[in-house]
Amino acid sequence: MQQSKYRDYYSVLGVEPDASVEHMREAYRFLSRAIHPDRFDPTRHEKDWRLANSRMSAINEAYNVLQDPVKRKSYDEVLFKHAAAINKDAAENARQTKEKAARSKSSASKSHRLENLTPGTAIFGELPRKVQDILRRRQANICQDQMRIPLHSIDWNYFFFVLFTGYFVASFCGAFGWLWPSNLLFFTAGGALMAGILLGRNIVTLFKWHKSVLKPFFYLTPIYLIKTEYNNIVFLPLWKLQNEDVRHRYFHGVYCGTKVRLRVDGAEESLTFRSFAEWERFCQQLLVYKERLRAELLDNNHEYLQEHDDFRGMQRHPGLRKVRFKRSKSCVIYVMATALSGILWSAIALFNIISNQ
Repeated sequence: MQQSKYRDYYSVLGVEPDASVEHMREAYRFLSRAIHPDRFDPTRHEKDWRLANSRMSAINEAYNVLQDPVKRKSYDEVLFKHAAAINKDAAENARQTKEKAARSKSSASKSHRLENLTPGTAIFGELPRKVQDILRRRQANICQDQMRIPLHSIDWNYFFFVLFTGYFVASFCGAFGWLWPSNLLFFTAGGALMAGILLGRNIVTLFKWHKSVLKPFFYLTPIYLIKTEYNNIVFLPLWKLQNEDVRHRYFHGVYCGTKVRLRVDGAEESLTFRSFAEWERFCQQLLVYKERLRAELLDNNHEYLQEHDDFRGMQRHPGLRKVRFKRSKSCVIYVMATALSGILWSAIALFNIISNQ
């Protein structure tokens, strides 16, 4: 294979020389989507359009060679012969220049190449201290470069806690003045059992909420979509976002929210917006981050990835791993709530019988 001009195809694609074909394919797909000339208006953005054409041509040339095993082997041989043909001083200068460019633009760390930015899950307690601090700042909403969306709150849990507790107060008040018939006793016993179970469920949810460091939030950041819920973390690279399934919900012509389903590299997350303004702000911010990421990659500036990678240096876990509230504790709370409701109902029923004899 002959080359009129030397070009490092591996650097063009942003992969290591020992990268697999799958990694090169992923890098090629992303670069094609990110800096394709069709994304630029040749009239209004002529400079960017010409630069994108030049970069796209180099990317196609590099991928065409490296994805073919025969061409790649031949290219590696040419690369070796090319380096051997240069005298020692020139080769040393070229090496130093290449290393400097790799440090300043491609990446200051091999972990920030495109192929290594993959979706993953994490448990807050197992993360490095630095990553924990970043997530704490994001939860406190003191990070400027983000959009934080609450997933749900515990207001309804407090409401139902008061409601189910009020059931026993109402039962006690209704025990005065008349003797309950057997069918009413059976009915109130069933209500007390149901109230106890639901009360236990709300107590478990409230306990988890106050015990967990991270509350349920969804974060849009410069290079990640991050979901946190009860110390469980899911992070999805923004550059692998494939599509968004959007559904606006209306009831009798009244807007009731927007549900969005995000698909990222085989993973899927759902997000609900309570207002149309919040949904519009999310779309605008998502577009800003996408354009910024595309511009930085167009300029081959991989330092941008290093600067905004909240999970750099962390081992990726492909499967979903969750910290669950210990079943033993949940069972104890459910049993105690149910037993307490039974005791309260028995006391109320006994009081009704004694006071009306």
